[in-house]
Amino acid sequence: MKYQDSFKTMFGASTHDMAMILGVTDGQYSMFDCGKRNLPNEELALLGEMLAHMKKMPESGTLNGKHLIPFLKSELDRTERQYYLTIKKMAAAKKKVTATEKVRHLSSLILEMAERNDKRRQPILNPFHTQTKDYYWQKLEIDLLRLKLKLELLGEEKKILEARITAIQGSPEDGKA
Repeated sequence: MKYQDSFKTMFGASTHDMAMILGVTDGQYSMFDCGKRNLPNEELALLGEMLAHMKKMPESGTLNGKHLIPFLKSELDRTERQYYLTIKKMAAAKKKVTATEKVRHLSSLILEMAERNDKRRQPILNPFHTQTKDYYWQKLEIDLLRLKLKLELLGEEKKILEARITAIQGSPEDGKA
């Protein structure tokens, strides 16, 4: 389990980036980050210098509304784009599901007609064919459910961002002081 205040969050870099900066492998840095192993001495000295430099930097504190509102608006735009892309993907998935339903219905009719006409049909191929169709059908249904869930989450994220923007714009700390 990783520490809550890991170097990755302090420096804002991924595990791979931190490993590249320190000149060690990803595995070595991951083991160091979770407390299982130590880094070589030179890399520990470099990390100490980085930490000392971070302590010298002034704390930025919280962002005021002047800087936070553009960031929240860009996040809202990104969320809206993802929302509409998800709607398009969901429409395409629904088309696939309806097309698959039609194909399943037609194939069952064709199989029934073939069984009535041809008694010499190989019974081994039929279960494999229906299992494959059922697997594809289940996969489509799962994809559709995932898209519905993503759509709900994006809608909630959109509402939260809009509420934060209106709360910040309505607060007296907009730089009017």
